[in-house]
Amino acid sequence: MLSVVIPAYNRLDTLSCTLAVLRRALDRWGGAAEIVIVDDGSADPLEPRLEGFDDLPIRWIRQENQGSAVAKHVGIMAARGMYIQVLDSDDLVDPDKFAIQVPALETTGDDLVYSDQGIAPLTADWQGEVAPKDRWQCREVTDSVELFFQVQPGPHNPLYRASYLQGHLGNPLIPPHPYFGPAGDIWIYYNLVLHPVRFHKTPGHLAIWGESKTERVTNHWERLGFSSTLLMESFVARCPATPETERARTALAEVAFQGWRTLPSGMPALYTERRLTVFHKLPRPPLERLGGKWFRRIAAVLGPVHAANLLRKSQRPDYDSIRTIEREELDNLLRRQAP
Repeated sequence: MLSVVIPAYNRLDTLSCTLAVLRRALDRWGGAAEIVIVDDGSADPLEPRLEGFDDLPIRWIRQENQGSAVAKHVGIMAARGMYIQVLDSDDLVDPDKFAIQVPALETTGDDLVYSDQGIAPLTADWQGEVAPKDRWQCREVTDSVELFFQVQPGPHNPLYRASYLQGHLGNPLIPPHPYFGPAGDIWIYYNLVLHPVRFHKTPGHLAIWGESKTERVTNHWERLGFSSTLLMESFVARCPATPETERARTALAEVAFQGWRTLPSGMPALYTERRLTVFHKLPRPPLERLGGKWFRRIAAVLGPVHAANLLRKSQRPDYDSIRTIEREELDNLLRRQAP
């Protein structure tokens, strides 16, 4: 059986589109399935208001609002299937996703499979068409650290073997917490990166972001970015510094540094410094992993941080020109500490 886990909060219209497209993919695959919808404290419960899906094998879980990471963890641990697909309530899946990927897991015995991605309008009648300009490749890799820290497929991309996913999330390195909600997708990856995994990439753009006019977490990059910083801080605090974990810790240092380099100028210093502190606490990646030719030339003399600061002044926009939240909310975010 296949379990599809969907955390949902308030947005019944987008959830209906996701379920309509999901129905198509499940029908084309033809196997036994369940859909576990975790209503994460919607103001009005979703179950009595959802219409037109009585034919789908939906199982509801309702909880107080605790954010995406907690809701996903609850749904994953409640899943009863042999395979688990995690979706947000505004994601789309190609009609052939399960018909391709479930047999791939059955044949290989792998722990997960992933594919290329795309973006398409979030509509109930979407049939799988993605314009060439809206498709992009996920790099094919064979190493779990590269997959989870560098490639980072979209959260709705991987199809997991349940024994693997539930086995490592049952007692996770970083427990779920409401602070991780905006980065609930990569919270899963942070808890998998230290464990051996067998995986491969399947052909096709099978994981699709649904494009709509409704509010979504990625519309506010500050929330997503700071939630990611809290995840990094938690990983640094909880991950043992051993030879076995050095590769993952070095890769995270690269991710933290690159993320810090892309921050706009004029941001509050505490926002930028906390990401940079993560970098300083981890093994130092080689310069060629931190920047291009000009960066490396300057960094060879000044060091990577001074080189990046010098380049950021000319390369990054001013924060006020791309701000998406008010200063009061940003200050409240900065008061949070990694749980």
